[in-house]
Amino acid sequence: MAVLLASALTVSLTACGGSASAPSGTAAAPAAENKETGTEAASGEADSTEAAQEQESGGIVPDYLEFFSGSQGGSWYQVGSQLAAIAQEATGVTSKVAAGGGSANPDTLQNGEGYFGLVYSGVGYQAYMGEGEYTEPHDSLRAVISMYSMPFLIVALQNDDSVNSVYDLADKDLSLGKAGQTGYIIAQEVLKAHGIDIEGDTFTGINSLLGDSERMDMLRDRQLDAITGFFLWTTPLFKV
Repeated sequence: MAVLLASALTVSLTACGGSASAPSGTAAAPAAENKETGTEAASGEADSTEAAQEQESGGIVPDYLEFFSGSQGGSWYQVGSQLAAIAQEATGVTSKVAAGGGSANPDTLQNGEGYFGLVYSGVGYQAYMGEGEYTEPHDSLRAVISMYSMPFLIVALQNDDSVNSVYDLADKDLSLGKAGQTGYIIAQEVLKAHGIDIEGDTFTGINSLLGDSERMDMLRDRQLDAITGFFLWTTPLFKV
């Protein structure tokens, strides 16, 4: 991963540089040159090329890198912290994690407010194409690395007989996550596909805007009937 991040930085840096070209009014050099003149010309070209490369790379390396992740306390925030540590070790550039959201990170990067951000591939595609909730193409986005797959889950307590299907959530106390998170948007679409509009009359329960650790604790304490989101079965949140 460190190698891939370093490679991504290199591609970004070199892609920002322009190619130097001779002015159109420059006269062509004579075809016949002696060895000494040819050596001096080659040396001059080498110096010119090196100077151009230094000029192209100068000022492009940022003072620090931010990895926009998810909300503090969530799993993405921990991933962002590790990515920042890897990037700093690989490049020497001071790196840190920043709070963000799966659907907000594309806007942050497109607006030039950050260098890296975590996003689900489907949302990244929508942002790039200007589809879904994105009204304009985010054509500055570039995919760096595919990290891992995340299943979308609806989680309820095993011995709670009141929740046996998605349709049972219409009048329950839920937490779809925090507004702006990708999981929240997808949860809304999943419920709508089952006839439940979380912001309409078909939903008569309560939707609490909570982070992962908060809503997992409330589910355990039976203050919530179910939660939705992207969870790995190995996450510490599932440990009782």
